Amino acid sequence: MSCTIQHEKIQSLQILRALAFLGIFLEHAAAPVSWPKLGVSIFFVLSGFLMVYSYQNRKFPNTIKDCLFFSWTKIRKLYPLHIITMLCAVIIELTVRFLTGWSIKAVIQLILKLLLHIFLIQTWIPYSTVNISLNGVAWYLSVTAFLYAVFPYLNSFVRKHYSRAWFWCIMVVLFRLYVAFHWRTAWDFSIRFISGSCIIFRFSGWAIF
Repeated sequence: MSCTIQHEKIQSLQILRALAFLGIFLEHAAAPVSWPKLGVSIFFVLSGFLMVYSYQNRKFPNTIKDCLFFSWTKIRKLYPLHIITMLCAVIIELTVRFLTGWSIKAVIQLILKLLLHIFLIQTWIPYSTVNISLNGVAWYLSVTAFLYAVFPYLNSFVRKHYSRAWFWCIMVVLFRLYVAFHWRTAWDFSIRFISGSCIIFRFSGWAIF
C-alpha cells in the first residue's frame, strides 16, 4: 500500500500552526491566559483537514493490517524518540524505587506500563497513573497513532456518505460537550482525549472539508 503524501503547503494555515505552538508553550509555562489550551486542539483540526486534503483521491485497503501499517508509517519517525524518553523515565523510576524500596506490586505495575507504552495503548487505560505515566506527553502520540489507524475507515465513510458524516460529526460534538460538562470520574482523561477532543476535532476537519 502506498503511503506517499502530497507535500504542497497551504501557506494560509501556517499562522494557525504558529499560534498552536505558542499556545502549547504558554499552557505549559502556566501563563495566566486561557486560550493556549486550544493549542493541541488546533493541531488536531489542522491534521484532520490536511489528511483529507492529501488523501482525498486515494483508496485505502480497509483491512486491520493495512490500517495499522498506515498508522506506523505516519508515526515511525517519532517512535524511536518515544522509546528513548520512555527508557529515561524508567531509569528515573528505577532509581527512585531503589532508594525508597521495592514491592511486587510496583514491579508488576512498571512492567505493565512499559508494555502499554511500547504498543502506544496507554491512553486507553482510564487512570492518570497509567495514561500519563513514564513520559506523560506520549499520550499525544498514543492518540495520534489510533487516529491514523482509523483514518482509512473514516475517510472512506466521509467520501461515500458526506451528508451522514455531518450528522455523525454533530452527534459526536454533542457527546463531547456532555462529557466535558457532566463526567468527572477516573474515566475522564481517556474519554476526553480519545472519544472526545481528538476524534471530534479530526472528524470535524474531515467533514467540513
